[in-house]
Amino acid sequence: MATKRLCSIEGCGKPHYGKGWCLAHYRKWQKYGNPLVGRTYAGKGVPLAWIIRRVAYQGDECLLWPFSKYANGYGDFWVNGKHCGVHRYMCELAHGPAPSPKHEALHSCGMGHLGCANPRHLRWGTSKENKADTALHGRACRGSRSPVAKLTEADVHAIRRLLSEGRSCSGIAVEFGVCSNTIASISTRKNWGWLP
Repeated sequence: MATKRLCSIEGCGKPHYGKGWCLAHYRKWQKYGNPLVGRTYAGKGVPLAWIIRRVAYQGDECLLWPFSKYANGYGDFWVNGKHCGVHRYMCELAHGPAPSPKHEALHSCGMGHLGCANPRHLRWGTSKENKADTALHGRACRGSRSPVAKLTEADVHAIRRLLSEGRSCSGIAVEFGVCSNTIASISTRKNWGWLP
């Protein structure tokens, strides 16, 4: 008697349909070209087992979470009846509990948004340190990366040059299509102060 083939995706366990995958993974491959696109559901306990097996990992490359993720790309799973961030749980297992409830799990690699769970890339830090890391890795939503930005970094440099030449805030504001308060905030570095 032939044995029943199962989906080759780790932790799936559903019956084989085609190309080594179950019907759900096969349809994802048909539609998106990747059987793992979107949420990958695992059997009960599989995500936690994945974490436990990797707590002592000593490599430098990122360990990308292969299961479900939050909308921002960070891995999540259920533990003790509630959602938990994989990076936070891994940091706690590898480095002990957070010093305070306000502490966050920081990624030295800058790849948390891709689901990195390498314990060597994680450490506890404050929100301020996390924001500094985000800026260091070029992922901060500031400047022209902000969806509401009306100016670019080049515009701000030009505005500063015009201000140093003695031009008025209102004149510059008309030229760049912003209000004079915006130009005044740039001149005092209240806005765009991080830009050299």
